[in-house]
Amino acid sequence: MPVVIVGTGNNRYGYSNDLVTWSWGTFGFTPTAVCCGIVNSASLWVVIGNSGTTFYSSTSTNGTTWTTPSSNISAIFTSTGWLYNALNFGYDKDGNGIFLATGYGGTSGSSSVAISSDGVNWVTGGKPFATTYFGNNCYYGNGYWVVVGNSGNASTSVMYSTNVSIAGNASITWTTCGTFTDPAYGVVYTGNRWLIGSNNSYLYYSSTNAPNSTYSSNQVVPQYPNAIMSTQNSAVVGGAGTNYSNLYYFKPVTTASPTSAVSATSTPSRTWQIEYIEPTATWIAVMEGTTGGNNSIAYSTDTQRQSNTAWTNIATVNTNMKSCVGIAAAR
Repeated sequence: MPVVIVGTGNNRYGYSNDLVTWSWGTFGFTPTAVCCGIVNSASLWVVIGNSGTTFYSSTSTNGTTWTTPSSNISAIFTSTGWLYNALNFGYDKDGNGIFLATGYGGTSGSSSVAISSDGVNWVTGGKPFATTYFGNNCYYGNGYWVVVGNSGNASTSVMYSTNVSIAGNASITWTTCGTFTDPAYGVVYTGNRWLIGSNNSYLYYSSTNAPNSTYSSNQVVPQYPNAIMSTQNSAVVGGAGTNYSNLYYFKPVTTASPTSAVSATSTPSRTWQIEYIEPTATWIAVMEGTTGGNNSIAYSTDTQRQSNTAWTNIATVNTNMKSCVGIAAAR
């Protein structure tokens, strides 16, 4: 079962069963297209991206063969909008499996959230953030959808909903967590608490499994910590800005400072996403770099120690993909 990465450069996606041998493809997007995110629901893979002012989505049942891109999502994310790698899979209030993406709908856009049950047909999910602001990331856990972003008002930079529905915008209520003082960039659910990556190098963790509970914070992470992945007891954090080239390991996630930090990158300017493959206890970080440069993807099975040799660069990726912005592993 493959690991699939998406990004920019000579190819738009690559897949591998062992992180050693890779195959490459382009989705059928135009040469200028940028892939913004990918997720796997166990039965369906979905990727989103844009080419100029048009947004696309494509689906696959195996992670290797993809459908002709659909531009249906462009009705929500308009020509003045954009998407980051903010795409995830979860469930709506009725237990239906759904894909949710968050970004910027643009000045004429109807939403900063898009929802789909099939990865092709999308409906609006409302505007958790003010008209001229945007979502940076999203995650589902414990019956909650949480979206984080820049709202123009820090107290509404982390929003949650318990009634997201594939019926769309009219039935969805977004509520602020109300405890944050800066824009937020990353979010993940550990299985018993929420982790939020916030501006100025903060990693917040909730006191309970509800996103509207009280939060405590750690510092010493990248200035804009958008890439967060965790198990129930540990987390790896990356991002952009100050300390962009470092990956930080927290165990437990409530520790006051990282257990260790290691520079897994040299030329990339940010870490976009981190994935954890549970059967092999492997952490994989995808990064923005240059074609032929260093470390656009690296992996580790040794975050307990996380020495400078614990992260392995995948050289074949460097020569085929300029910037890796998304990753999904088979469930």
